[in-house]
Amino acid sequence: MNGLSQGPIADGAPVLSIITEPGCGAEELARIAALLEAQTLKNWQWLYRSNEADEGLIAGSAAMLVLPRAPKALRATALEEAIWFLLARPSTPWVELRDGAQRADLFIERESVPEGCIGLRLNNSAGAGTTRLELSNPLPTRAGKRLLLLIPWLEPGGADRCNLDILRVLARDGWELTVVASLAAEHRWLDRFLALTADVWVLPDFLVAEQAFDFLAYLLASRKPDLVLLSNSAFAYDAVGFIQERCPGLPLIDLNHMEEAWDAGGHPGSAVKHSALLNRHWVVSGHLRQWLVDHGVEAGKVEVLHWFADIERWKPCPARRAEVRARLGIDPECVLIAYAGRLCQQKRPDLFAASLHELARSHAGFAALVMGDGELSGQLRNDLWRYGLTDRVRMLGWQDEEQLCELFQAADILFLPSAGEGIALVLYEAMACGLAVVATKVGGQAELVSAECGFLVARSSPEQEAMDYATALGALLDDPALLQRMGRSSALRVRDAFSPAHFEHRLRGLLGRVQTPARPLGRVHCPDLTTGVTRLSMQWSAYRLLVGLRRHWLLQGRWRLLQLMEPCVKGLSLVRAFGVGAIWRRFRKQ
Repeated sequence: MNGLSQGPIADGAPVLSIITEPGCGAEELARIAALLEAQTLKNWQWLYRSNEADEGLIAGSAAMLVLPRAPKALRATALEEAIWFLLARPSTPWVELRDGAQRADLFIERESVPEGCIGLRLNNSAGAGTTRLELSNPLPTRAGKRLLLLIPWLEPGGADRCNLDILRVLARDGWELTVVASLAAEHRWLDRFLALTADVWVLPDFLVAEQAFDFLAYLLASRKPDLVLLSNSAFAYDAVGFIQERCPGLPLIDLNHMEEAWDAGGHPGSAVKHSALLNRHWVVSGHLRQWLVDHGVEAGKVEVLHWFADIERWKPCPARRAEVRARLGIDPECVLIAYAGRLCQQKRPDLFAASLHELARSHAGFAALVMGDGELSGQLRNDLWRYGLTDRVRMLGWQDEEQLCELFQAADILFLPSAGEGIALVLYEAMACGLAVVATKVGGQAELVSAECGFLVARSSPEQEAMDYATALGALLDDPALLQRMGRSSALRVRDAFSPAHFEHRLRGLLGRVQTPARPLGRVHCPDLTTGVTRLSMQWSAYRLLVGLRRHWLLQGRWRLLQLMEPCVKGLSLVRAFGVGAIWRRFRKQ
C-alpha cells in the first residue's frame, strides 16, 4: 500500500485513511486530490492499495474511507459528517456516501459497501471516537479570526437575512465562518450560506440529538472560534454554559429581533435568563434594548444594530414601475398596495383582508398585491372571496428578491398589519423603493417609519384596527400629493440613515468593542444538558413525522386536515419528550 498524499494537518495519527483501488488513471487521481483538498476534514492520509495490502497503515486512524473514484459532487463537510454519522450508530458497520446526493439523503447504512461505491467505516481502534476527533483534527493555522454562528435553520425570512448580512461583512473583512443550524427544516437558503463558507452544518442531517453537544465540543476544539454569535436559537441558549466551561474567555454575543408572547419573551426572554453568561447583547431596535433593560439586563451590555436596505438595488425606478404595471395589467393611475411576508398569524392576513374590505366600502381606485405564502394562504383566499375582493387583490405567492424589488417599484403603499415586529426588514426595502407605509405601531417600527413616511396604527381590537387601517389607507388614496410626498420621504430616510455603509460602520464598531479573549464571567457550572437534547429530539422527530404525513397520498390536497394534525403531532412529541407531569407543572407555572 503506497502513500499518495496527506492532509494539511499531519501531526499524530490521521483521523481518516482514504483508500483508492488500482485502476484509477492520472486524471481521476487528480480529481480525487482536488476533492480531498476542498474537504473541511484536514487530518487524513490517502493511500493507494497495491497487491501487498498493509492494513497496519490504516489501523492507527479513526476511520477508513473506500474511495474508488472521484465523486461527481460531495459537499465540503461530507467526510466529517460521515464519521459522526457512524459514531451515532455504533452497530452500523458501514455508511455509503451516495454520489451527488444532498442533505440527509447523502448517507445510507450498509452491512458492506457495494462494489464501485464510496463507503466509510470506523476502525476498531477508534473506540473513544468523539474524544479522539476533538483532539486530532485542528484546522490549519490562519491569519484572520473565526466566527461560530449558532442558528435554528437556513430559511427565507428576516432573521436569516440578518445573519447573511453579518456574514457577508465579516467575510469581506477576512473572517473565517462556521455556521451550525440545529433544527430540522427545509433549509431553503442553504446555498446562500454555502456561498459564504463551506463550513455549514445542519445537525439533524447526520447526528442524533444525544450527540449534539459532543459535536459542538468538537467544533470548538477544531475550529477554535474567536467569537460565538447566537441568533434566535434555543439550542444555543441551552449551550452557553457548556461553551463557557469548555472555552473560558471566549466571547459570546446574542442577536435578537423582537420579544414574543411565549416563554416569558421568547428568545429575548432567554437572553435575560442567560445574561450573566453572555458578554454582549445585540438587538435590532432601541425598543428591544429598553425591553431587555426593563427585565434586568445591564444597560451597558445591550447595543442596538439597526438594519438597512441596499439602496443601489432597492430604489425608485419609474421605467420599471411602468413596465411591471403594464405586465400585470394595472392602470398607471391606480394606487397599488403591497402586502409582503409569510402568511402566518404574526403577519395577520385576516386583518389585511378585513381592512381592504373596509376600504372598498368608500374607495374604488386601488388594487393590492400579496407577495408571500404560508400556512394561512388558503384562509386568505377564502377571506378575499368572502369579502368580494378577488378582482382587486392578486395573490402572487412567494417572490424572490429580484421579483419583490420589481413589485415594490411598481407599488405605492406598503401595508403591513403585523401583530408584532422588531423592525420588519421589508419596511427598509419598501421604503427605499419609495413606498409610503401603513403598518402597526409595534416594536421599533417608529424608529424607522417617521410621521413624514407613513402611518403607524396602534394595536386595539381587530374590528377597530381594520377601520383605523382603512382610514389611513383612505387618506393616502384621497390625497395623491401626500402619497407622493411620503414616498419620497421614505426613500430619503433609508438613504440618509439606514444604508449599507451605516450598517457596516456600526457592526465593525460593535465588533471592535468585543474583547478577545473576553473578560471572564466568573465560575461557570456546566448545566444539565438533558433539556436541550430532549428539545432537539422532539423537534427533529415531529418534523420528520410531519414531512412523512405531507407526502402521504391521503393528505395530498387536504391542507385543513394537515393544519389540524400539525399541532397534534407536535403535542404528542412534546409529551413523549418531557412527560405529562413536567408539561403540566410548566403550564401551571406559566
